[in-house]
Amino acid sequence: MNSELNGLGIDGTSVLLKAKSTPAAFHVVVPEHSRKRVILLSREDEKRIGEAVIADMKAQGAFYSDATQEKRVRAIAQRVNAVLPEPFPLNIYLEKDEQVNASCLLDGSVFVTSGLLKTISDDQQLAAVLAHEYGHAAARHGSENVTKMLMQSAGSMYLAEALAASSGGVGQAGTLLKAGYGLGSKYGVLLPYSRTMEHEADRLGALYMARAGYDPNAMVKVFELFQKMSPDSGIFSEFLSTHPMNQKRIDNVKLVIATEIR
Repeated sequence: MNSELNGLGIDGTSVLLKAKSTPAAFHVVVPEHSRKRVILLSREDEKRIGEAVIADMKAQGAFYSDATQEKRVRAIAQRVNAVLPEPFPLNIYLEKDEQVNASCLLDGSVFVTSGLLKTISDDQQLAAVLAHEYGHAAARHGSENVTKMLMQSAGSMYLAEALAASSGGVGQAGTLLKAGYGLGSKYGVLLPYSRTMEHEADRLGALYMARAGYDPNAMVKVFELFQKMSPDSGIFSEFLSTHPMNQKRIDNVKLVIATEIR
């Protein structure tokens, strides 16, 4: 992970040392929540990571053009983005993938799959998905994941170096880190979110939907749709792997709507 970040001009080791010397400076509260966590990345770091992910996807030919769908997604994203505590630049990408998925990267860039757009024709439900993803971005959950990986990789690096030294080997640390924290993680962006993160994004998404003029009950409907779909069907496997769905999440959204949205 550290070597990958170094390639983007982010010195993970230096950031860790700064955090060790002034830990309070890296404690960040989740918007409209009380939970504090450590975030080591700056906004500029988040921008670099987002740009790297998009560049990788472009190089792989992952995106496609559809003026009608792009206009649809952009209009919805613009309304939701406008009510965020810190609105992001409006960068919208359509991904060629029949799996149902969407993501908001660390820099606020949004991509949605062709599978999602085929499955969800209702704009209110699409707004629910985008609002949830913007909830993750506003809460900086991706950066929180990357921070955890940096801390874990630092510990793994020291262990790997000790193992290499004791065995007389060379270069083992880099090999072990690559195996544990490789590019497949998309710099932590596509790692599964914790249950706490999902509940935070659900709540923020419902609040953002309502503030943008959408019906937050659409989030309940789209979550119920996802819950009914089997992960074995293929099209939902990626979304469900990074956003595990259960009845408690649906009940929590209903509670937010009933008690916090007028």
